Amino acid sequence: MWQAQARRRAIPLAVVIAAAVATGDEFDKMWLTMMIAHHEGAVEMAKSVKGTGSDVDAKKLADRIVSAQRDEITEMNGLLAE
Repeated sequence: MWQAQARRRAIPLAVVIAAAVATGDEFDKMWLTMMIAHHEGAVEMAKSVKGTGSDVDAKKLADRIVSAQRDEITEMNGLLAE
């Protein structure tokens, strides 16, 4: 399951290449967009640990990850909206 989640969040090579040559506002928007997708993937993985994992400490860490990543996603969406 986690492998499929990881693949869905993989950034296509063409996007990575475009980001490598982008500058200024275009780069900023691409970077923020990719980071949002990356953080959304982290939230999904953390939720799966909370739902199916058995290690109490890992579940606590997953809770902190979900909270922190959601806050950062909100901040990055705000930057994109500016």
